[in-house]
Amino acid sequence: PEVTPPPRRPDRTPLPPKEERKTPPQVIEDAPPKNQPKPTPTIKGLERGRLTTGQKIRLDRLYFQADKAEIQTSSYSTLDEVYDFLRENEDVTIEVGGHTNGIPEHWFCDSLSNLRAKAVAQYLVRKGITSKRVQYKGYGKRQLIASDKTPAGRKRNQRVEIKILSIEG
Repeated sequence: PEVTPPPRRPDRTPLPPKEERKTPPQVIEDAPPKNQPKPTPTIKGLERGRLTTGQKIRLDRLYFQADKAEIQTSSYSTLDEVYDFLRENEDVTIEVGGHTNGIPEHWFCDSLSNLRAKAVAQYLVRKGITSKRVQYKGYGKRQLIASDKTPAGRKRNQRVEIKILSIEG
């Protein structure tokens, strides 16, 4: 009978016979302690202690239908982060600022940015944040942060930001 050599590893060392091969140890993850406090809600990972009045936070994963103020459902988790933060920090007041790229006419950009900011504010109010704590404003194409000469620049300019108006506590 012919003897076949043991299979080789990429580094050319032969594998040990099956009975001598070690099985990898099983990793058993510990369950988190039951009395662990919940993490403090944040907006984009920013903790309350690091927020300042006037600070702006861009909401990156917030999507709308093209040329409309309809929030896409994939954006709800981002908005829920803002809601959770506001629910836990009842003394914080924000402004939702809508922005567009600089291509369309001013009247269209002003209207669209205002409607998008209003849609975000209404989402938060419908979830239970008082309207006194959530203001909104459309800035149109007046505060561009990138060049409108490229698609990437126009995309950066189309954004919604949260501005911290006051922190009372």
